[in-house]
Amino acid sequence: KIQGHGVVPGTLWSIRQEGLHVQAGAGISLARLAWFCASVGLSGVEFATGIPGVVGGSIRGNAGAHGASLGDRVETVEGMETDGGTRILSAQEVGFGYRHTRLSPSVIIISARFALTPDDPQAIRERIREYTEYRKRTQPSADQSAGCMFKNPSGDSAGRLIDLAGCKGLQVGDAVVSDRHANFIINRGQATAADTLRLIDRIRDLVLQRTGVALDLEVRVIGQEAF
Repeated sequence: KIQGHGVVPGTLWSIRQEGLHVQAGAGISLARLAWFCASVGLSGVEFATGIPGVVGGSIRGNAGAHGASLGDRVETVEGMETDGGTRILSAQEVGFGYRHTRLSPSVIIISARFALTPDDPQAIRERIREYTEYRKRTQPSADQSAGCMFKNPSGDSAGRLIDLAGCKGLQVGDAVVSDRHANFIINRGQATAADTLRLIDRIRDLVLQRTGVALDLEVRVIGQEAF
């Protein structure tokens, strides 16, 4: 039976308030998480509303925006091991770093508990709208993409370096470097994973040649040997 906010309690898509905390299943989208928190007057994850991901994967990669990351608000993570056993990991055990964690690949994230701050629901909603409008102005949010492709080097911006290397509009097949924000590779219609990977290599080569900076991927590529 569907209860509460349209989710099934105890599943990967459950979300509930527990005082100043929110427990969210790994399948909850970050936008859903942000708006739910706003509805119960809890602040701290507004920044995540425009990130195209769900709680589980976003925690593993410590997704972030606007100078904040999920790891700033995660108190514990519930994980399942390959033998089917589950355990609760503290934020320290998860080991949050810039766009990564120390979580073993064998751990499957089931849910997470977020420690938040009480605030006026309307004020939280307004901040969410401001973040959303900013993303619309500065990023290709209407296009198909996997979000930011490369990590920002220390003290710099990957998008700035890619733009400086003249990569905006660079294209392989239907995979294209966005003219709006150079750290996004968008799909013009029929782009394949192979197209995208070849374009990633070209971007890296050009940035290294023209700026001396080696870019690291922010996204995780699975099954790359197939391409």
